[in-house]
Amino acid sequence: MNNIASKAKLAVSFLCGALLVNLTQGTKLNASTTAPSGSCVMLGNYSGWGWAASIGTNKEWNELAIINFDQKTASVIVNSVTAGTPKPLYEEGSPEKSSFTLSDGPLAGTYKMNFAKEYVIIAPANGGNTIFLLDSLNGMTGVCQKI
Repeated sequence: MNNIASKAKLAVSFLCGALLVNLTQGTKLNASTTAPSGSCVMLGNYSGWGWAASIGTNKEWNELAIINFDQKTASVIVNSVTAGTPKPLYEEGSPEKSSFTLSDGPLAGTYKMNFAKEYVIIAPANGGNTIFLLDSLNGMTGVCQKI
């Protein structure tokens, strides 16, 4: 693993740890008392490397999304790499747009973005200007900054 990827994973792990510490203490991370509104730009990451899997199933991806909480839509592009022989297989994704509903989350100050096959737990922070995300289906983590 190269040094940049290692630092990026460390940074995401740190942010998720900080989020969990604050949430378990009942802190709302300076969240507003209302559901998120407006739009934000999200960068999300997922890594399946290291999980017990066969060639072709270890996968890693990152995604860039624009989430519009007023229209309840997420426009996403995902780039991925899959373990292959003799070298990894890289794939550039196509833009996709999905709709979601918003409901209360499992912890104080959190919400669920409910998609057709999954949900994403979100925790607004900094007055709703920063949003931390955790995907229920695959463990993707991300941060979304209000625009």
